[in-house]
Amino acid sequence: MITLIAGTNNKNSHTEKLARIYYQALLDAKMEVNYLSLTSLNLYVINEDMYDNNDKEISRIGDSYFLNSDKLLFVVPEYNGSFPGILKLLIDAMDVKKYLYFKKAAIVGVATGRAGNLRGIDHLTSILQHTKITVMPHILPVSSVHLEIDEALEFKNQRTKMALQHHLKQFLTF
Repeated sequence: MITLIAGTNNKNSHTEKLARIYYQALLDAKMEVNYLSLTSLNLYVINEDMYDNNDKEISRIGDSYFLNSDKLLFVVPEYNGSFPGILKLLIDAMDVKKYLYFKKAAIVGVATGRAGNLRGIDHLTSILQHTKITVMPHILPVSSVHLEIDEALEFKNQRTKMALQHHLKQFLTF
């Protein structure tokens, strides 16, 4: 099982659009996939009990999206030179030994600028490796994402589409 994480709680973001494209590609490849949009955390962002291992919402998310997944695919935007705090907050609140240890992950960076969130990808890679996740070496930075995807969730640039297909193919064999 694969869990795809749209790593922002910003509704209607470019991250969400790109994650939806990946999700459809995984479905087309006949993969069993869960889709976790962090927008689902908007009503449950900060709670004084969230770091308690008995927190019902964090446990529900962990059980539903992480427990039975072998692989995780993170699509993360650039926020202030890194990745969104909501994703770090989720990781911090989860029982990482139960939900994250010894899984495999791939990371796709998203930015409206030129670097495709390379720095955020590095930050997230370090954190995931700390939680004993093996991160696929082939990362995919998507630069100028606002110019890459149209309203129908199609790529305007065939080279970007081909890069995504190549990244996904490597992830599935990783």
